[in-house]
Amino acid sequence: MSFRFAFAGVLVVADRAQLQHLSLGQLADYLGIVSFAEIKPGAHVGDDPTILKLFDGNPQVAPSGMSDWDQVFLKTLYDTETWPTPFKWRRTYCCELHELAVNMVDQISR
Repeated sequence: MSFRFAFAGVLVVADRAQLQHLSLGQLADYLGIVSFAEIKPGAHVGDDPTILKLFDGNPQVAPSGMSDWDQVFLKTLYDTETWPTPFKWRRTYCCELHELAVNMVDQISR
């Protein structure tokens, strides 16, 4: 089974008032992780340092961009070479999430 995702274009609709204290880089990083990881709006991210907290409070303490955590998350999510073959097609969703978390912790610990 083979498939490929491609973007032909992207349309972003945003409340200008929410963006006035943000840089283009912050917005691009936020949209990147939300899009590529298909993050649900309002997802609880706990205490992890992440660009996903960009709109969670005071703009003066907003993340300046993707953190190491964000980068490792995306790398682990898309780096299928590190996934064992059974992980790709035969494991349950719960086990896949566990394996993803284990790979992330391994990458962050290096």
